[in-house]
Amino acid sequence: MRRIELAIGLILLPALALLLFIWHTQPTGLPQQAANTLAHFRQRAGLDVGDGWRVVSSTQATRAGALAPAVSLTTYGDSVYFRTDGDSPPPANSKPGVQHAGADNLRPVPYPPRQLWCVTLRHEERGNRALLVSLHEDLYNAGWLVHTVAQQAEQSILIRVGCTGSG
Repeated sequence: MRRIELAIGLILLPALALLLFIWHTQPTGLPQQAANTLAHFRQRAGLDVGDGWRVVSSTQATRAGALAPAVSLTTYGDSVYFRTDGDSPPPANSKPGVQHAGADNLRPVPYPPRQLWCVTLRHEERGNRALLVSLHEDLYNAGWLVHTVAQQAEQSILIRVGCTGSG
């Protein structure tokens, strides 16, 4: 009987370790397309697990309509419809609400977003960082985007959009 218990434990232990790793490194609750957009942004911006960052919370905002263009320092997304700051990390001299890149034929990002999630990342040495992940739609198109916000204004922005449980 003891051997059977040991065998079951040896089988379940790696599965449990894998589940814990996935839970610890992936944002929970985010729709899959939102999680994909966030993962791509994190890789490009140096905010990935390999860079020492991990997701500690993701909360759906209760007041998505409070997100305005001026709140967003930079906007990232691989949208073929909406003008964003693209694949590069935010420029050092970014100003809120200013679009830094994008083709002229792309549409401005429509506000307010239909859905908004507040994601808190943590780095052992650098502390916390908040990101906003939002679904923007116009009459014909939709796309998930990641918004960075000024670190000194993070808490007030999270409260404004209804993510008081973040971080």
